[in-house]
Amino acid sequence: MKLLPPSVNFDALKTHVMSAMESATRHAVMNCRDLIGGDCRNHFEPLMKLFDSLLVIGLFDDSELEALLRMIHPAAFDPDYEPGTMKKGLTEIELDEHVKIQLVNILDHLCDTQVIFCG
Repeated sequence: MKLLPPSVNFDALKTHVMSAMESATRHAVMNCRDLIGGDCRNHFEPLMKLFDSLLVIGLFDDSELEALLRMIHPAAFDPDYEPGTMKKGLTEIELDEHVKIQLVNILDHLCDTQVIFCG
């Protein structure tokens, strides 16, 4: 008997992770708390770990990476950004230390992939 890995619909997973990241970022600006009394760490840390894993295996295209950069710092990466709006990025809101570490991991791997493809 041969064991096979389970089939995973990576496109659906990638779409879900992107929409969940956008939603979590949008709600974090309002200093959200989840129903059981947690904080944004509960929203972001697992999403960012999964996003980072999908990034490392190369599933994201340029438009999705641009969306990520807009989530991280819209003032720098969103051409439609208007100063003085409530739109904030992950670098502009108060985040738990664990979430910051995950964000640094994503940025590190993003730089690695850019060096590989550009170099």
